[in-house]
Amino acid sequence: MRLPRVQFTVRRMMVAVAVVAVIAAGVDLSVIGLALVVLIRAARRPQPVHRTTAILMTLLTGVLLWANLRPTAWQEEWNVDCPPGLDPVTRAMFWRGWPLAPWMVCIDGLRVHPSGVGQCVLALDGVLFLVALYATKATCERILRWRRHCNI
Repeated sequence: MRLPRVQFTVRRMMVAVAVVAVIAAGVDLSVIGLALVVLIRAARRPQPVHRTTAILMTLLTGVLLWANLRPTAWQEEWNVDCPPGLDPVTRAMFWRGWPLAPWMVCIDGLRVHPSGVGQCVLALDGVLFLVALYATKATCERILRWRRHCNI
């Protein structure tokens, strides 16, 4: 019996990398749900890009998801729990995030004070994520267009 042949499309590669990164990070279900919603939205309307660009963007997505969702040792280092009154996403991401995490703006001395800035930090983190992806796309497409123009 022969197994069906599977074509690896950009959409399937992005889904596979995102699922592996989220599972490897071991995050709460609310963050996984939010990541899947964003992934589905992005995968439904892909812009036509060169295969090299798609592979680089997929790898960058995996690396950035891992960096943002991996557990850190900051909670054990500070020996403090999350402040009460946070929404589920901010609570799940309180000690995680790259380059910024919500705890970095909530620390006052050796105490953690909740503030609305934590959610802004998560939004800024998402914006930096998208800027990195769009910069990668623009740079790769420009280099590939230049190579095609110069016949290299």
